[in-house]
Formats: sequence, C-alpha cells, structure tokens
Amino acid sequence: MRELACPICDGTARRRLCGERAGPEPRDAATRVADPEGQHYRINRCLGCGLVYSSPIFDEAGVAALYTHSPHTNSPHTNVRPGEEDNVRQTFRGYYRLARPHLAARKRILDIGCDMGLLLGMAAGDGFEELHGVEPNPMAAAVARAVPRTRIMETFYESTEYPEDHFDLVTLIHVVDHLVEPIRLLTRVRRDLTPGGVVLAVVHNAGSLLARVLGERFRLVSDGESTISPVFVHAVVHGSEVGLSMACGTNGFIFNRRKLEEVLPHLTYLRINISAGERKRYSEIMGVKEEWFDRVVQNIRDMVDIKQRENL
Repeated sequence: MRELACPICDGTARRRLCGERAGPEPRDAATRVADPEGQHYRINRCLGCGLVYSSPIFDEAGVAALYTHSPHTNSPHTNVRPGEEDNVRQTFRGYYRLARPHLAARKRILDIGCDMGLLLGMAAGDGFEELHGVEPNPMAAAVARAVPRTRIMETFYESTEYPEDHFDLVTLIHVVDHLVEPIRLLTRVRRDLTPGGVVLAVVHNAGSLLARVLGERFRLVSDGESTISPVFVHAVVHGSEVGLSMACGTNGFIFNRRKLEEVLPHLTYLRINISAGERKRYSEIMGVKEEWFDRVVQNIRDMVDIKQRENL
C-alpha cells in the first residue's frame, strides 16, 4: 500500500471519514482484487482544501489488476454488469445531453475510460466523424471495438500520444475520481482539446444530500443496478421522507413482494428494463436462466397490484 498526499493541494493534514474495509493484503495486491460493492480504501477529507480522497491505496500493480480482473473470479470483465446495459445507456444519454449544446464541432471525440463504448456509439449517432476511446480493461476494450468506426487504445490515457488541439469533445465518466494525479491528467486533456472544445467529466458528489445520509454506504450511487445495494430501500424511504422525489430504473429481478410493499409508496417514478417479451429470448439477451424472466414478470404483476390497491 502507498500513502498519498492530497491530489489537489499536496497537503498531508487530513481527517478520516471512513476506515478501509477488508482490502487485500499488500503482498497480494496484484492478484487478489477487492470487491468494489463491499470494500474500499480509507476515505479522508483534506484539512487544507476540503477534497475527499483515498489513502493509502494499492501500489501500481494492484491498481492495474483492478482494471483487468473481476472482483470474485480473477477473470476478465467489463465495468457494466450483465443485463444492466440498458440502464447504463440511459444514464450515459443524459450525460451526453449535457455536453451537446456546447459543441462547436463534431470532428473527433475522445472517451477516456470508454468501457464498452456506449458513449462513443451515441457520439456516432450525433454526427461525430472520428470515435476515439481509451480503455485499459481488455474485455471492455474488445466490446468497444465492436462499435463501428471506433479507434480504441487498450492502455491508460497517460501512455497515449495524441496530437495537440485534436479533440472537439473529451469525456471522463467516473474517471477523475480514480486519479492519483488529476491535475497532471487534466492538463494533458486541455492540451489535446481543440480551442473551444468541451470536456465532460462526471464525478461523485461527496457533499450531496444522499452522501450525507448514507455516509460510508454511498457506494449505492452508480451506473449499475442500484437495487442490489443493501441500503436501497432505506435510501429511497429516507429521501422521500425528507422531501426528495425518488426515481429508479431497474431490471426488476432483485425485488420481492415485501420490498415492493415497502418501497413503492416512496417512489415517484419506476422504470423496468425488460429486454424481451418471452423467456427464451430474454435468457439469450440477458445471459441468465429462463426462470429469471418469470420472476421479473411476477414482480411487475405485484407492482401493478400494489399501485392499484394503494392508488399510487
């Protein structure tokens, strides 16, 4: 493990917000990969500038392993859970809409940490001529290459050599959160951007109401299936009780009748992403057992029944 100073102000005075949870032994960092749903580094707040950051963290070999192996099987993986593609695509569509009104040109896009290439596909549909992505995860990079016209570099951005003033849009979706030297990388991004170009960076908001409510359990916020979080019901109920309009997109599998009775009265909006209308095709698309289709359909029936009964 290695200790870090604050990545913004280089200060060392800090206050611990959360302790580390069951990370791998330092000697095993390159081979034993932490489960991101249940494990994390120690989280600190810099007393100089207020930045929330992690320290200590894995050495470089351990960090590299996080991008090339799954947390449970030590096998290659993408960063999108099977069956969650529709949820993530919908989220990314919202991100892209933030940048779109500010684009002066659509010659080249660079998606740093492009994963499966979902954002690059949206840029292609919006008229971008060249689609560039950087993705160190080999399986994700292979999926991204299947998006027509993409040029994917299977490495870290710091190792690439793009020309100066080259990209009209550079995107970093939950990338800056993971950087040891964010200023160095963002300086490089500015160099690679065309004059008048746009940078779209998405990061977690450590000062949000949800973060303050959940504290260490803030890992609920993600691009994946939020209902798998052990605090999902608690977060929805609490958010509703303090006056927030709570919404959720889900594949509908994790729910059961008890959870639905508890959570539905507190949701303003609920979207079920179901990718097929019959068992066999659902199984093929989602990569799951055919029985999963029956469970999701039953959950939808229960939702309708509860909604009608409670006049929701």
